[in-house]
Amino acid sequence: MNAFHQRYINDSELPENRQTDNLLGAIFESAPVCIVSYRALRNDAHEIIDFKPLLLNERAVTTCGRSRQEIMDATLLELFPPLQGSALLTDYLTTTQSGEPQRNDYYIPPFGGWFDVSVNRIGPDEIAAIFIDITARKEAELQMRQQADLLTQISQSMQMAVSGHLPVRDEQGRIIDFQYTYFNEKAKAWLPVDWRQVVGQTVRTMAFSKNSDQTIARMASVVETGEPVQFDVITPDGRVFFNIVARSGEGTVSTFIDVTAQRQAEENLRELKSVSERQTSLLQSILDASLTAIACYDAVCDEQGIVTDFQYTLANQTTLAIMNRTPDELYGKTICEVNPALQGSGVVEEYIRVYETGQPVVMERENKGRYYYVSLVKFGDGVLTSSIDITESQNYRSQLETANVALQQSNSNLQSFAYVASHDLQEPLRKIKAFGDLILNEYSAQLPEHGQDMLRRMQSAAERMSGLIRDLLALSRLTTQKRNFAPVNLENLVNEILSDLETTVAETGASVSVGVLPTVQGDALQLRQLFQNLLSNALKFRRSEQPSSIQVESSRVRARDIQPVLLTATPVNDANSVDATSAGNPIPDPLKQYYVLTVTDNGIGFDSSRHGETIFGAFQRLHGRSGTFSGTGIGLAIAKKVVENHNGAIVAHSHEGEGARFSVYLPIRS
Repeated sequence: MNAFHQRYINDSELPENRQTDNLLGAIFESAPVCIVSYRALRNDAHEIIDFKPLLLNERAVTTCGRSRQEIMDATLLELFPPLQGSALLTDYLTTTQSGEPQRNDYYIPPFGGWFDVSVNRIGPDEIAAIFIDITARKEAELQMRQQADLLTQISQSMQMAVSGHLPVRDEQGRIIDFQYTYFNEKAKAWLPVDWRQVVGQTVRTMAFSKNSDQTIARMASVVETGEPVQFDVITPDGRVFFNIVARSGEGTVSTFIDVTAQRQAEENLRELKSVSERQTSLLQSILDASLTAIACYDAVCDEQGIVTDFQYTLANQTTLAIMNRTPDELYGKTICEVNPALQGSGVVEEYIRVYETGQPVVMERENKGRYYYVSLVKFGDGVLTSSIDITESQNYRSQLETANVALQQSNSNLQSFAYVASHDLQEPLRKIKAFGDLILNEYSAQLPEHGQDMLRRMQSAAERMSGLIRDLLALSRLTTQKRNFAPVNLENLVNEILSDLETTVAETGASVSVGVLPTVQGDALQLRQLFQNLLSNALKFRRSEQPSSIQVESSRVRARDIQPVLLTATPVNDANSVDATSAGNPIPDPLKQYYVLTVTDNGIGFDSSRHGETIFGAFQRLHGRSGTFSGTGIGLAIAKKVVENHNGAIVAHSHEGEGARFSVYLPIRS
């Protein structure tokens, strides 16, 4: 027994201390926490094997669920065997042996709850433990975590963007800025930069709003008053976001959606108004927040119970704006009273059919020069309509149809040219060559050497003209041919091309290495033309003093790792081409993957900083018509057109005398 317990017993026997002892005993027994003191029990090896209760208060007795006598007569592990090997028992041992106090939160199954346990040594082999019941706090924390997880899941699944912020204060405690702390997936997609570069930065630093001071002031008012605010944020690039900011803890949470198109059409619309007292506040908020025109109607019957018309019972703000009416001017009136032209027009009959059959109907309607996509469904004792303004889509469709007609005419002209090139133009050339051969074979002896040389030049020019026409025909067919995409094994295709070029490879002493190439979705014939031209050029433009070495390899990259200009460039010298990029489509998803197919050689090379784009134009020959390199200057134009037909890109990297590398980017399709 330690000095504390001995003094407690001895001093309590003194009359002058009994009153104090009684007071201390009352405090000990009535304490709202569990207090227990133990003595360590050791075996023959002097190892602690258990603990014997010495003193405990009433709260400890109640919590243990045993009588005081039962507790005092037993050891700790006899009372609660599950504590054997527990972290709590480890704390008891640590404090007993080292004297170091321990404090931790534990869930104690015998007690059925969580406890904040403090353990202190009060004497040799004696400790005191204080148990504070924190079950309610732990359950609240768990509930808060569950709520936080739920809110996070809801945030990530929302179609609206969400961001979180914490206030930045000056020395006087005034809010001077807000720090970004969180973005959901939708917000990350809308950010002009990678979201990881934004988290930790401030609203003023990132300057996503044209008026950052005003935005910060509104957010500060939310923190200070607790009242949410709604406002538009205009970004430096002109986009408009409808923003709802509410207080969240010490900071704010912002929910926003891109309303650029809507604000352009309705610049003066600042907030959505209430349209009906019959709606609940939730339904009213949903309807007024919708950019779709929504209206409800009750069926109007004649004396025989036959539906003849429909009466307005509800219309959201968008509907009122389209009709240029107020609720008082609309509610209670029938659709035929509002628009007499609908009587007998078939529209009312369509409403009646939906009401009677319950089958929804979708149709397009014109109203005052604008077009709407209208959905009709049965709703209660009437019908509900939702209408979306598709005027811009209709205009775009009309423009697209006009462009398609022009494109078809252009393709028709190209097909006519191809026919002329393949028949009418080739025939005179064949005759020129035939008669030239006849003159050289039959009359060369009668011609002077100068005359024979002129005939041979004529033959060479005719042959070049014939090749040029064939290449132009191939280029035109790439524009007009129907694309038949199917899986193409590029490794097999390249090996087939090398088999065709086997003689050239052998004659030049070239070495060609082909790595593992993928299977892609594409037009096999066009892809053959692509690699045929690239490999032929690599063999042709070689250095005389060194055998050619050519490598064909493949890798993968994401769109974000490719120069944006490569994926959005308009085809060179090909104004008639219409593809995904030249039609004005935005830059692809930065996570979209591409195959990179490279053809590298050690040939004569060229200055790609000067000719990197021009070499892909038709009739572009860097080495002229003289010298040892023949050709029409159309091969790389064909290669570029093939790549564009596959929604890809091609780029050249080279220095004079150092070889060349052509990189082809083809999208990976699932």
